[in-house]
Amino acid sequence: MNVDEIIAPLERLRQRYNIKLAQFQTSYNKIEISAYEMEQIITKGLDIDLSQIEIYSDNTFVYKGVRVILHIRDIKKYNDQYTMPKFHICNCPTYQTMIQSGRKHRYVASSRDDGIFVINKQDDFDWQSEEVALQVCKNCLNLLNWSGKFNLKAFFNKYPKNLLSGYGHAKDINAPLNEYSKDWGEISAKLRAKANYICSSCKKDFSSNKSNLHVHHKNGLKYDNSISNLEVLCQTCHSMQPFHGHMRKQRAT
Repeated sequence: MNVDEIIAPLERLRQRYNIKLAQFQTSYNKIEISAYEMEQIITKGLDIDLSQIEIYSDNTFVYKGVRVILHIRDIKKYNDQYTMPKFHICNCPTYQTMIQSGRKHRYVASSRDDGIFVINKQDDFDWQSEEVALQVCKNCLNLLNWSGKFNLKAFFNKYPKNLLSGYGHAKDINAPLNEYSKDWGEISAKLRAKANYICSSCKKDFSSNKSNLHVHHKNGLKYDNSISNLEVLCQTCHSMQPFHGHMRKQRAT
């Protein structure tokens, strides 16, 4: 007996006694995170567009239904030293400052819970990838009123990785390196010439001292050479931009 043979007499009874069918509507939230993304998030981390990050009601980060932590992957050496970034577990003031300064795309998302992160270090002109232990942002701990010693296993125990209402994650090992494009010298020279070698901030003329006129990447991504992301600035004005404290230190020495 097939399904139609089973349903047919029931349908005749329904019509005979004028029984109305109940109307059911089903809905669900589709979680679009792929198996590949999940693998990257729980291992090496995933490069993401932070516009996809949801700030959950408890101020933690959620991407496509998975709670994540964020960190900067590409770092450079200043004064022969590397300064390791902190990782963020929630929407703290430090993270908000980065967002407000236009540096949305410098972060990588992960839900790895052993405290080890993939970091790319630039040594002269080469990049070296390695796994390192990073420290949590203290402003994040303050925002969550975290008490006692912190570790990621305890964090994800209190704030589970999987959420029924979900949003998402991404990968850091395959994110593009935050370095200048091969034609950066040409792009910079053309843009400074187009500006008549005048700083867009202080309006001083550097036509006789062109080496002190720079081109600034507003969002901090050296490979993003879109016109809206570039600004002609003198060395002094450039050093006053957010997260350019290393330039001020270099000028002082």
